[in-house]
Amino acid sequence: MRKGPLVEYERRISVGELEDGDNCQIGTLREIQRLYDELGSSVRACHLDHYSDPGKTGRSRWLWSRFMPQSSVSPVKGLYLYGGVGTGKTMLMDLFFDQLPCSWRKKRIHFHDFMLNVHSRLQRHKGVSDPLEVVAGEISHESILLCLDEFMVNDVADALILNRLFKHLFCNGVILIATSNRAPDNLYERGLQRDLFLPFISTLKERCIIHEIGSSVDYRRRTSAEEGFYFIQNSTSDFLMQRFKELIGEHIARPEEVEVVMGRTLQVPLGANGCAYFPFDELCDKPLGAADYFGLCIFNNVKQLSFALLDESPPLFTLCVDCVGVKPPLVW
Repeated sequence: MRKGPLVEYERRISVGELEDGDNCQIGTLREIQRLYDELGSSVRACHLDHYSDPGKTGRSRWLWSRFMPQSSVSPVKGLYLYGGVGTGKTMLMDLFFDQLPCSWRKKRIHFHDFMLNVHSRLQRHKGVSDPLEVVAGEISHESILLCLDEFMVNDVADALILNRLFKHLFCNGVILIATSNRAPDNLYERGLQRDLFLPFISTLKERCIIHEIGSSVDYRRRTSAEEGFYFIQNSTSDFLMQRFKELIGEHIARPEEVEVVMGRTLQVPLGANGCAYFPFDELCDKPLGAADYFGLCIFNNVKQLSFALLDESPPLFTLCVDCVGVKPPLVW
């Protein structure tokens, strides 16, 4: 009996769990199913199944894993899916990932979370001759099939290490499946020192099949009314503060200093019970990254949103991308 994302997609449509997609989405599903079938027939060649090791961790585990036979480029190319917002990229990736056997070495993670993890590992391996090789060895030891959602490069620290990192990963046999709003050639557009980033685009094209989801349908808009989106007008500061007080309950809101990553801290104007109250400029006009955002945020004094504002404010763009991927409660 045939299995895979396309079969599961058809099943969900038949029982009313999903809407029938357009031709572009169906075409993408066929490409995902092709990859699923190719992986299924190449399990041994791609070293997808878990193997046991002597229980080593950290650098010693990486050194041990260097002798494992997976240290060669995979015979199966990965897949890079890109398209506009609301075309179902994340849903399709989840559909693919959920159908993979439990015994496979696989990981599905948001791109920003993946890069935060990479930088954290690099901190631990300072002092070795090539810490990126060590980190890539650890990652490929854990996961040969790497699914990265919302692949978006807007941080120069990420941009400058991506090519070397992924060259090591691909040489270790890692297969990349990624979703993005941007075509590879448009990644890190107008970024600092982009000339040093360009080799990564060639590496990506070499190791992944590039597929555009050309759908004109925004599937998120079809569900927004049911999921409770509220469009707040200009004179609603009192409403926002009242909502904040309801969310924190009996906790007392006060200015806080919270730890984010790698020893950094963030000043919160008002915070309690995992909820933060920020003026818009405090988060979106300052040089903050994906690690600095909360599980629930309330913003006041939000500027009128536009594409020009997104271009001028990388932190705002990062916040919007993270909210799409992680779906935290957000009131503004």
